[in-house]
Amino acid sequence: LMSTGLEVISYNINRRQKDLGLFETGKIYGKQDGRYIESHVLGIWSTGQHLGEHWKGKRPVTDIFRLKALLENLFSQIIPGHSSHLQQVEEHFGGLDDVISYHAGKRRLAVAGKVKKALLKSTDIAQDVWYAEVNLELLTRLSTQTPFSAAGPPRFPEVRRDLSMLLDGNVRYEAIEKLAFQTDSRLLRQVNLFDVYEGDKIAAGKKSYAISFTLRDDESTLQDKQIDSVMDRLMKQFESKLGAVIRKA
Repeated sequence: LMSTGLEVISYNINRRQKDLGLFETGKIYGKQDGRYIESHVLGIWSTGQHLGEHWKGKRPVTDIFRLKALLENLFSQIIPGHSSHLQQVEEHFGGLDDVISYHAGKRRLAVAGKVKKALLKSTDIAQDVWYAEVNLELLTRLSTQTPFSAAGPPRFPEVRRDLSMLLDGNVRYEAIEKLAFQTDSRLLRQVNLFDVYEGDKIAAGKKSYAISFTLRDDESTLQDKQIDSVMDRLMKQFESKLGAVIRKA
């Protein structure tokens, strides 16, 4: 499944979505002991920075430890009675460098590593991509059948707008976030503080916040008129209820 995921990653990066976590299930085919075999697998791709922007500092970039954490969390949820007995083995796996695999007895349950530069170049990807592949048939056999569910990916794109606002020093970020969702709970998906400034460039007793607002409609693509309407209402609420002085970042 690796190549199909790389195509999706390339498509998203070309649209300025560089921080990605993807998964897909499907069948793959190979040859073993002179006969063709079919396997049902789970593919996991991770690239870019895996945490949101934060005012305290630089975001961590995905690496093998991030991928291992994803796999081990998956195993602990689905096969809690077996996860502690899995063996980690270093071995070769086509298309990957820095490979680590997980074995249950003599069978390989999962493999993880960094996608080779040559494969990334063939799909015009200029950043590191980490890939893991899980044998779903073996995972199912080891499973305790613990039920779980997951939501599908959004059908329509998100839109981000940034605001910079000057506030009294006693106004906390939590008040801004709470007021934002009170103002719009349908289209507003995420509020994130990514910069804070207090210093001699602004008045004493004041602080400057830079905040991003992520909007999405699950029924259709957002139009500029809808986005502007939400942002206008947010700014008016921040000004009237928090005393904010706002400029668009």
